[in-house]
Amino acid sequence: MDSKTYSESLRIEKNQNSTPAEIETSSGAKKCADQFFLKPTIAQWLLQSALLWAFAITILRALRWPNDWAEAHWLISYQFGFIKRGLPGTLLAPLVSSGVLHEYTSRVVKVSATSIFLLFCAVLFWMCVRMIKKTRYDQQSVLVSFVFLTSPYVVMSAHLNGYYDNLIILLSVSACFLVMRGKIVLSAILLSAGALIHETILIIGFPAVIFLALVQYIQEAESSSPLQFWVYFLKRYRYLFLIPALTVMVLILYQTVFLDSTLIKDQHGAYLSQFQFIKKNRSLTVPRELTTPFLDFLQRESPRFLQRITDFPYLIRIGPPLAVLLAYAWRSLQKNHFKKGLFISLTAMTLLPLSLHLIAWDTSRIWTYPLVAALFGVWAIRDIYYPRMDREENAHLFFSIIALVVIVSQMFLVTPLMDEAHERFSNEIRLLLYAPALIGLALFLSKEYHLSRLGK
Repeated sequence: MDSKTYSESLRIEKNQNSTPAEIETSSGAKKCADQFFLKPTIAQWLLQSALLWAFAITILRALRWPNDWAEAHWLISYQFGFIKRGLPGTLLAPLVSSGVLHEYTSRVVKVSATSIFLLFCAVLFWMCVRMIKKTRYDQQSVLVSFVFLTSPYVVMSAHLNGYYDNLIILLSVSACFLVMRGKIVLSAILLSAGALIHETILIIGFPAVIFLALVQYIQEAESSSPLQFWVYFLKRYRYLFLIPALTVMVLILYQTVFLDSTLIKDQHGAYLSQFQFIKKNRSLTVPRELTTPFLDFLQRESPRFLQRITDFPYLIRIGPPLAVLLAYAWRSLQKNHFKKGLFISLTAMTLLPLSLHLIAWDTSRIWTYPLVAALFGVWAIRDIYYPRMDREENAHLFFSIIALVVIVSQMFLVTPLMDEAHERFSNEIRLLLYAPALIGLALFLSKEYHLSRLGK
């Protein structure tokens, strides 16, 4: 049964159990709600403007130009061999190596990376607005969007302008859309390209695409035994698994068998040292990081894993917004027969990025990944499976209060950044900057409260 049919059946059942006066009041409230929610009213534009304003202020708290670590990555290419993370540098190489632009390499990298970051921001905002529109501007989707767009993930993403994180999220969103359109092979190719850009797409983007495919398949598939379900699911989406897996295996095999890690490290180090904007230590450390075997990272970083995943300052910053996103997903799945299985899958997908603590040292960066993973899951659920909740159920007071507390606290909590950097703006300045967004949100919530009272 699709969401429209289900919603219509609920409406008929509710009318059968209601008095004529209640039905008339409910119809009047619905007409009033439809006038507000279904047409592009000023109120909707004001809400979107408030959301965009909050998002922009959160970005400005930590936005910077790409640092030399990020810039060095953009100069790593396949000129000395098939090396991991070499695809962006290979695509940028014609501009970097040309005689006209060689002296402007730093500007080329900065402009390219920052343009991608701006596109990344536009896509995140679009995902949230699409989710809000899909749910007809329900209160919970609005609050969840505010929670995410003011979260530490956004602050950290702005701070990491120039890193490949933005690229893999863009590719992951594109791959999700291709799956929704039935373009499975193209989606798999994008995931494979992402694996050549940065391997974290296998921990963030790939599970997100598989989860979306699972939600989509559950909506479309007929009832069957669990064995048949998974057999047909794997058959339909087999290329999502096979093509990225083959790409990663070829990359690992080539680097292990055909590349001399010492030689390629020295070659890239010598190449990077030609650029004055790359510090000497970066021209050495970046090639070394890219040629170090996985097991060496695991042996070096895994002893700190337990300490990192129980780090209290990160738990109090990431835990509350993550809990809001997961609670929203749980409530969105309440009418789905596969509720428990999908929620367990979403929770596992959300926590999976924390496994990177086993092999990487950038703790503050890794801690923010579960938030974007949760957004992917919530977005998939609400985009594919989105039964309209009754307004009284939608205006759940406890959830709204918790979400509001998280939103306001995130505006003032400081996110630990990398490179010993610090956020901008004092608390007083933040209060002034965020005030328009808070006023817009307050106006929306008061309108929601008025409509909920009409519906009683």
